[in-house]
Amino acid sequence: RAFAAPGKKSAPSINQHSSKFTALISAATPTLPPRDSNLNVVESKASNSQNGLETSTFTVCTRVRPLLGPELTAGNECYASVVPGRRTAQEGGCNYTEELLLHTPTVSIRGNAKLDTLSQDFDYVFGPDSTNEEIYDLACAPLVKRALNGQVGVIVAYGQTGSGKTHTMNGILDILSTSAIFSDLTDITFSYMEMLGRDIKDCLPDAGKGTPKGIQIGEGLNGAVLIRNMKTHMVHDAAQLGTLIQRASATRATAVTSKNETSSRSHGVAILKVKNKKTSVEGTLYVID
Repeated sequence: RAFAAPGKKSAPSINQHSSKFTALISAATPTLPPRDSNLNVVESKASNSQNGLETSTFTVCTRVRPLLGPELTAGNECYASVVPGRRTAQEGGCNYTEELLLHTPTVSIRGNAKLDTLSQDFDYVFGPDSTNEEIYDLACAPLVKRALNGQVGVIVAYGQTGSGKTHTMNGILDILSTSAIFSDLTDITFSYMEMLGRDIKDCLPDAGKGTPKGIQIGEGLNGAVLIRNMKTHMVHDAAQLGTLIQRASATRATAVTSKNETSSRSHGVAILKVKNKKTSVEGTLYVID
């Protein structure tokens, strides 16, 4: 849990107390039991919205990725630790929060090792041992359900380069492709576009039709957002959706960074539309990296 912060040099006294800091961090980090199986923060927020307004239904999660290879061998000059903290809920499950702790070891003027700890509350905190399946079940599955019910669900990953956004979003899409979203009552379409600077391209154009036109996004006279020159694919089963997701991911622009040899250099937007054949009501799920 203690790791070297690259690019920073600290006083020798910090390094001398490394074993003490490791013990302090361990003592200050709570051991967490499994979450309540009935916990559903996303749907609880939707049910608590007032006057039909859903401004309170944002669910904010954070995920702490494990250390990468270069970080594990960076040395012991400076330490920091980011770990899940306490989970709290009022009676009835309202206002549930999970805490993220940032432990920064320091040495007092008397030469004693101590921790400076900052905390931040989120709806969910996923530690370095978390899985994509855990994140999907808690934070994403309720949004997929919204889309199936004719509403809009949006999943957005935000963070610095190398923090694991694409790993998480690709994992969510892979799980989505094998979930129970297909039925005889719905028509499902899928599309995927990439935004790189001012350029917007279709990651799933028709094959064999030459260079596709760049995607154009604008606002119609009625205020609706319009997307032009983007291919929409009818999806009939999980295998076909999985193939489209893999094809789209393979076309994303990548580059080598100090954190990742294949870091995504663009924003990826997956759009899944679900239309009820009987009512013609359409729901949409956006997955944005």
